[in-house]
Amino acid sequence: MMRVAVVALSLVAAAAGQFSTDMAITSPTTGDNILSTSSISVTWTINNAQGFSNIDLHLLVFTGGANTVYLSQFGISAFARSHTFPLPREAPSAQYYLAAVPAGDFSILARAPAGGSSFFNITRVGCTSHTDGCNSTEYCDVDGYCSECQLCLSVHDAFDNLCPTKCGGTPAFPVGTALPSANEAAAVGELRRPVPLVSTQFNEFVTSAVSGVTYAAGNASSFPNKMTPRADSMLRSLQTLFAQDNLFTSVSASIRVTLAYVVAPANIAAGDVTYFHEGRAVQMELVCPTQSDCAASGRVEAFARLAFSAGFDFIERETADEVYGSVLYDDCTAPVDLVFLIDASRSIEDPRNGGEPGDFAGKVLPFAQSMSSLFTVGPNLDQSHIGMATFSSTARVEFLLNAHLSNAAVNSAIGGVTYLRDQTHTDEGLSLVRTTMLAPNNGLRPDSANIARVLIIVSDGQANVGHEPFTEALALHARGDLTIVTIGVGNGANRQELEFMASFPQAEHTFMIKSFRGISRIINRITQVACEATAQVTCGANAISSTSVVDGDFRFYEVTQHFSFHLRFTFTATSGNVFVYTSFTDQTPGPLSFDTADETAGSVKEIVVSPSFQGRTVYIAVVAVDVTTTSTYSGSIVCQNNSFPTSPPTAAPTTPSPTNVPTTGQPTTLAPTAAPSTLAPTTDAPTDVPSTQAPTEAPTDGPTTAAPSFAPTGVPTTRAPTDAPTTDAPT
Repeated sequence: MMRVAVVALSLVAAAAGQFSTDMAITSPTTGDNILSTSSISVTWTINNAQGFSNIDLHLLVFTGGANTVYLSQFGISAFARSHTFPLPREAPSAQYYLAAVPAGDFSILARAPAGGSSFFNITRVGCTSHTDGCNSTEYCDVDGYCSECQLCLSVHDAFDNLCPTKCGGTPAFPVGTALPSANEAAAVGELRRPVPLVSTQFNEFVTSAVSGVTYAAGNASSFPNKMTPRADSMLRSLQTLFAQDNLFTSVSASIRVTLAYVVAPANIAAGDVTYFHEGRAVQMELVCPTQSDCAASGRVEAFARLAFSAGFDFIERETADEVYGSVLYDDCTAPVDLVFLIDASRSIEDPRNGGEPGDFAGKVLPFAQSMSSLFTVGPNLDQSHIGMATFSSTARVEFLLNAHLSNAAVNSAIGGVTYLRDQTHTDEGLSLVRTTMLAPNNGLRPDSANIARVLIIVSDGQANVGHEPFTEALALHARGDLTIVTIGVGNGANRQELEFMASFPQAEHTFMIKSFRGISRIINRITQVACEATAQVTCGANAISSTSVVDGDFRFYEVTQHFSFHLRFTFTATSGNVFVYTSFTDQTPGPLSFDTADETAGSVKEIVVSPSFQGRTVYIAVVAVDVTTTSTYSGSIVCQNNSFPTSPPTAAPTTPSPTNVPTTGQPTTLAPTAAPSTLAPTTDAPTDVPSTQAPTEAPTDGPTTAAPSFAPTGVPTTRAPTDAPTTDAPT
């Protein structure tokens, strides 16, 4: 019986070139070039078959040093004197050699080509169409691999951006169609707060000037060439792909940006805020010499799919010739204590699981390096710490949280991690994280620092029997202060194990990709989850230590409310100004989604939350709103069985607004008797801003209008739960 597998072997005498004279392999020979769509024709002679009747053949990648067994076939009759060694189409282009050993033994009988430093070549032949080597249940992906149809509609990585009909795809992409099909907020993150013209965030926007792209004229409230750096980067990627696609170049088509950053009107309702107001959305028009040129050959449909392939995190066809794209937030300004736990077992490079030789060093470690670069690493409390551990048959600390306190040092340390190549003992990896990586004396900063703690687990397989993660995962979850993100790679990944390890809700903390080739595509999504991790806080006068943030930056916290406790949150700004928001349901509340808020002008913010019958988590957000200086604040949380005293109202109620709702002169107590209502932001283009198609005024070098903001108004806001939650904006 023969089978194909990647195995870890120490083949005796391979490096020294000393082999038995009992057998000689006559082909393949030095310099042979074999295509991955074919097979290796192996022939040999037998001089003395005493002691063996069957052989195993191992195909190894030749590196000149420690060579890697790529594929093996077992139990071949030695007296057959020839064998056809099949290759997977995805076999990577590299230099190889064959080694023959007695079945079940590691002593090399023969090597092909002969000699310790010779090799033959295998060249990978990628697919170029959905029928080029791909069977009826496969499609051709962007990397030239034939992949299972079930992945096409979820990963959206077909080489031509179109899942074939055999995989359930359709060429049509009518107005209103979106990629991915999930809602926009799930793809790019919830809206937080419109960016004012006068703000640090606006100053960080890019003035986009992509060669080959034109921009509509702007005006005082609409800037088609202003956007976040990530949005500009995706536009550049799109133009690069666009300029290489004959479908568009053949008719001299071009891209025109019609809308990007839009200034939010003063007192805008939460339901009217869009991603344009955060600079994270771009509306693009396909321009052709004639309208019929754009409509022909499915060019607009292809344009939409190309935009998604270029890296836009969400795409929707807006009109007959316009496509809307939006992106995730750019980077992470919040400090975290981040630990990577990396599967270093031999299955990582198993092609049956979507791996290839060299994936650990060539894809897994660069992924960790790229993600680490999105956090500001340093020794201060407003900077991040990063540590790493690996696991295989044993678990190993690569470096602790306090070992490297700069991005350059972390990057270098990750690059020096070596591959363990053995079994998958996931429980030992989790145990090491719990007992060592997250120990206070090993760099984990104290609870009083109010820094979010994040564990990112990367694994491609299923734990070996007896080493499942369940018991250790429960122990980590029981800490109550750790956000766990899991990444499953390849078709061998066990979703049940990954979701069990991930934080709740598991769907938002579990990521599945089909191979390590795609791991870089999810870096920003994972970074956003890590960046929005909440810091666990407890009752006390110094519950939240002194924290400094620039305007527009958020910090997120959570506290578990005992069923009998009344909670009073007090935040004091010693410089600048902050707004405070709380929610029972939204882990990242803000001016667009909250249950209670304090947006008053004073330096002290106070919110009171009454007890619930069951007790539950209260999520807290603090955002800096002073554009002139860094805001510094600290916070206390008082928890008591008795209600807090209230004072008579000092301000008359006014018409409710999600960010400016005077109700009483004192913070209002929220009695959570039912699920609180939230405002669901829409993703439609703003209707109350000047059109960019017919601008009335050209943009100026500086703002010409007062910057709209969620201005302090003197009293806290409470949104009382109702029996039937609503998603409509208040009127």
